[in-house]
Amino acid sequence: MRRFKKSVSVALSAAMVVSLAGCAKSETGDVAATVTEENTEAVTEETTQEVAKGQQTSTVIQESSESNASEEAIAELLSTYEQDSESLVFDSSAWNYDAENDVYWQIGVGYCSNPETTDYETMGIYVPGAYMTGVENGDGTYTCTMNTEGEVAGYTAETAPIVFPVNTAGYSAQAAPTAYSYNSISQYLESGFIYVYAGMRGGMGMNNSDSSDSSGTTYETAKDYIDSLNADGEWITYDEATNTASITSIADFVTHCKSASKNVGAFDDLDRGQAENMLFGNDESDALHFDPILASLLIQNEAEYSVYAEWDSSYAEAYESDLTSVDKFGNTIEERMNMYNPMYYLSDYYEGYETSNVATYWRIHTGITQGDTALTVEANLALALKQYEGVESVDFATVWGQGHTTAERTGDSTTNFIAWVNECVGQ
Repeated sequence: MRRFKKSVSVALSAAMVVSLAGCAKSETGDVAATVTEENTEAVTEETTQEVAKGQQTSTVIQESSESNASEEAIAELLSTYEQDSESLVFDSSAWNYDAENDVYWQIGVGYCSNPETTDYETMGIYVPGAYMTGVENGDGTYTCTMNTEGEVAGYTAETAPIVFPVNTAGYSAQAAPTAYSYNSISQYLESGFIYVYAGMRGGMGMNNSDSSDSSGTTYETAKDYIDSLNADGEWITYDEATNTASITSIADFVTHCKSASKNVGAFDDLDRGQAENMLFGNDESDALHFDPILASLLIQNEAEYSVYAEWDSSYAEAYESDLTSVDKFGNTIEERMNMYNPMYYLSDYYEGYETSNVATYWRIHTGITQGDTALTVEANLALALKQYEGVESVDFATVWGQGHTTAERTGDSTTNFIAWVNECVGQ
């Protein structure tokens, strides 16, 4: 199988969003911020198609009848949908109060009219006590109203940033909170932030094999460190006088720092074995193919690939069949990929350009040695954001010596994130 996989040359890409955050000011001046505290992969297969535009001689094309079928499925679903608005009314008389730390909180708050599972589709809301005026109900709960005069770290109830953490490594689900714990949220609340932890369903769990090693070696001089990197052959030259270093070639850098962690086929594995295949599964199949470029290559080059003992003629057929699949809401594979691809909304190459409300401020920090994607993935995302009208700031950094993790040059991700939000709010 290895010989066959090596013979297939295909460019795939994915957005490796590690320690990525976006925040935007509302018309009232409030700031909503999203922070990814764990490793998150967002598949952007469509990004590659921009590069490949005009180069494909054949591809799997979905007929217009399939598009019509998708629209009919959505129409049928909506015709039978009944909105339970009553279940979405927020209960201001159900607050709990942590007197020791001065925090009002609620868990089990529903945000879906008809949730698939309340284990995931509810949320917890945590508010600094200074922002609320609470009256005891006599049963341990409180009825609260907003206190616009209270202040924490320079923020009020009207100006406090609202944080929505996303801890979904490997497309895993994020369980809704079932108990109150101050320690895990203290740093945000003490900084004047409102913290909203929403559960969400996911594709699957995945062990992260490309995380950074927390252990390290201390070197007396920069030259000693460079010498250690050149232990297997010189690929970095160092000028002690200017304290600058340069690499001999991009190829040498990739060899030493960017070893690919996935086989050819990458995210859309020939045998549907990757987490991304699970991500695009539906009610009929746990895992599905989703890459039209790879499907096209298999079809075009079948004669060449068939000489290998590992070749299976069913590969091309499987891709072709899977690419016509829809989910329970009638969304096609292409539509679902677009939802996962930030470039779909940021680049005028795509129909989704300017159809999304893009955050004003962004923070993207990645580890340079992560091998799941090329450096161009996060660089392209940062460049697209910088060119997008309405985006005022993109804090982009690739951190040396770190992998597929919350990558920071100094300090920790939570402290740095809070400082970054405060900076954004002050702009």
